[in-house]
Amino acid sequence: MQHSITDVFPVIQGAIVVGVLAILFAVALPAYRDYTIRDRVKELIHAATACREAVSDFYQTRGVFPVSAAQVGCAERVTANANPLAVFRGEVIVQAVGPLAAQLGPRNIFAMRAVCADGACQGERIIEWSCSASRSPASSTTILPKYLPQACR
Repeated sequence: MQHSITDVFPVIQGAIVVGVLAILFAVALPAYRDYTIRDRVKELIHAATACREAVSDFYQTRGVFPVSAAQVGCAERVTANANPLAVFRGEVIVQAVGPLAAQLGPRNIFAMRAVCADGACQGERIIEWSCSASRSPASSTTILPKYLPQACR
C-alpha cells in the first residue's frame, strides 16, 4: 500500500497544532496562576491600607502608635484570604491564610511600616509608608516581589 503526501499531511498538521498548543499552555498557565495570586494579594494590600489610615490618624493625634489594630478600629475580618490585621510598632501587618497562603508558601506576610520625618517616629509626622522588604526602612513584607505592586518591590 502506497501513501501519498496528501495522506500524511493532515497527520503532520495535527502534530504541529498539538505542539503549538502545548507551548501556549506551558507559558499561559504559570502566567495566569501568577495573575490570580497578585489579584488575591491586592486584597491584603487593600485591607492594610484601610488600617494604615486609622493608624496614621491615631499617631498624628496622640504622637504614639497604637498597640493593636483593635485600638484604632481596624476591621477584625478583612477577607477570606487573610488573618485579622495586626499593628505592631508602627507597622500594619496582614498574613495570608487558606488557599492564598498555600500558594504563597512561607512567604505570606504583607506589611506597611510608617516612616517619620525624624526617622524614629518619636512624635514627628509620618512622611510615607514603606511596604518593601528591600528598601530602607524595610517593612516586614515577606511576599515575593513578583506578586507585589511596583512600589513594594
